[in-house]
Amino acid sequence: MNASPTLVLINGKNPLSRGGGYQTYTYNLAKLLTSLGYRVHLFCFGRNNGVNRSSIGIIHTVASRFYYLPILQSIEVAGLVVLAPILARAIGAAFDSTARLVVWGMGPWTLAGAILKAFRRRNTHLVSSYLTTFAHEFQGTKRAVNLHDYGPQQVVKVWLVGKTLIPLYTFLERFFLGSSDIIVVHYRSARRILSSQFGIAKTKLVRLPYYAEPVARIQARQTAAIPIVSKPLVVIISR
Repeated sequence: MNASPTLVLINGKNPLSRGGGYQTYTYNLAKLLTSLGYRVHLFCFGRNNGVNRSSIGIIHTVASRFYYLPILQSIEVAGLVVLAPILARAIGAAFDSTARLVVWGMGPWTLAGAILKAFRRRNTHLVSSYLTTFAHEFQGTKRAVNLHDYGPQQVVKVWLVGKTLIPLYTFLERFFLGSSDIIVVHYRSARRILSSQFGIAKTKLVRLPYYAEPVARIQARQTAAIPIVSKPLVVIISR
């Protein structure tokens, strides 16, 4: 048996082929873990089943006709209930039952890891990176805009989401966050939100620097200092 476990990162989209928040997050995390010498496997959806080596680890693409439904291309998490079990099954099939796995879910994709852990309790450690909850983000979105400016149809749509999808996803959150051995957060606000909504113990919540930060520090040491110029220097910072 190997001394260190295999790290399995779960995200719906391939971090090498498509841009976006979770893809960038997964890419940075995988690159950091690989540079530290860990064996990293990434599971995501693709047009065809495949296994390919890359600079950030071994990428397993899982083919599913459900993933490419038009509605899921704009609202990916809408298909979480259907898609997460597919990824869980693919991960279970890729590794021997005796293999030691640290399964790391990106946000809601932790559901796939929780399903896997439910059937593979032995040798499976579940980590979740979580930024906020469905309910908190939904309420924040409602407060940010005046829905009546968008017409009655949008008001009804948001009302239905609040009465149906949000309770469902909150139930799923309670399941996969409860199944997680460690929940990684990057902000005090995220730790506060998770603790207040789900009563998660502070010992389970681990606050770490954002993964782009240590990579940026390494690159900063390898590049020349920024030259002083007469024109204003515009610096854009984004997570």
